[in-house]
Amino acid sequence: MRVVRLFISTFFIFLIILNKAFVGVAMNTDFTTDVLNKNETEEICDHVNISIIKAEPPKKSISCFSVNADGKIAIGCSNSADKSVCIYSTDGTFQYGYKFSCNGSFGIELHGNVLNIYFVRGNIALSVNDSGEVVEARRIRNSIENNSYWDKHIFCKRQKVGDTEYVIKNDMGILNLIAVSYSQLAVIDSNGNENIIYDVNSMQLLRIIISIICVFTLVCIIVTVVIRQIVKSYHG
Repeated sequence: MRVVRLFISTFFIFLIILNKAFVGVAMNTDFTTDVLNKNETEEICDHVNISIIKAEPPKKSISCFSVNADGKIAIGCSNSADKSVCIYSTDGTFQYGYKFSCNGSFGIELHGNVLNIYFVRGNIALSVNDSGEVVEARRIRNSIENNSYWDKHIFCKRQKVGDTEYVIKNDMGILNLIAVSYSQLAVIDSNGNENIIYDVNSMQLLRIIISIICVFTLVCIIVTVVIRQIVKSYHG
């Protein structure tokens, strides 16, 4: 009887461990995930085409960021379907990076030297090592808990590691209201001292001003054409 009970207990423990293996324990993430088969993983990897960056590319506006337990920083940038993530040391020195393709938004989490890239479209999670190799691919479940994790952790503007706080922000006055990305990464120590270690504020400000001028010019042209047509119709 004891042998039977021991067997049943062992069997249930095995099922629990097996179940956890299929809900995302292997990948270091707090998202609840499902395993993807080999064909699905290969198809996703072919589509995103991740490769390593060894030289720092021109700095771009910040779409997302993550800080690991050692203070190493990952900054994600987007230029249409071309995405990149650059890894920086605690003082803002470039280490290495990744480039890949995806349509839509993405988020990141840095755990040690492994980067999790989360694709909003398709709810896909990829773990990539510092050699640019995809370690694992999973699908993020559509749940209330996961939706909350997207908002509170993946797309947050502030992250804290120990006594140090990391903040992404803009410094463009009233134009901050129409900015869709961020231009600065600030590191704030326990005494409240702030140090900007990533800054593309001037570039982003210029782009926004040019965009405003272009939109204003286009509106003026449209209004002028409409007024001329009205006047022409009236006198005709």
